[in-house]
Amino acid sequence: MADQWVRLANRNQIFGGKPPLDLMIGGLYRVRHLLDARRGAWYAAFTLKTAHAEAIHARTRELEEIDPWFDTARQMVSYPADLSGRFDEIRGRKFAAFLDPDDYTKSQVLARELLDSAANGIVYPSVREHGGTCLACFRPRLVRNVKQGAFFEYRWTGSREPAIRKL
Repeated sequence: MADQWVRLANRNQIFGGKPPLDLMIGGLYRVRHLLDARRGAWYAAFTLKTAHAEAIHARTRELEEIDPWFDTARQMVSYPADLSGRFDEIRGRKFAAFLDPDDYTKSQVLARELLDSAANGIVYPSVREHGGTCLACFRPRLVRNVKQGAFFEYRWTGSREPAIRKL
């Protein structure tokens, strides 16, 4: 059940009765990146470029598990939103241990501690796009004015780097 919540209809206003998975922004990937299987978060990137980098990384990892030939396409949609509230910043050298691009163990422990202390979420540097910034919001009520944005196609044709096409 822990991983099922993203597929269940949610009555919270932000989700409009849809499963959270249906509304995840392109830059939001694996729900457990910062949190564990007990709780998810709304993941966002500050720019579309960073959102693409984050989403492509996640989709590429999924393809590697399924079919290493990389001959497929995925359609993605962006969901611009406003976020309100104070978010903890984990940028800078003292947080480097929490930003391992391949191991989320330490970031999950930190996120759980922050969540348990009533934090709203975390602002952190993207580990997929140099100079990019991401945000994980722990409180759905703080995500407002969600709008359907642009549609994109990621097309892999034999390599780990897909072509990106706006639809």
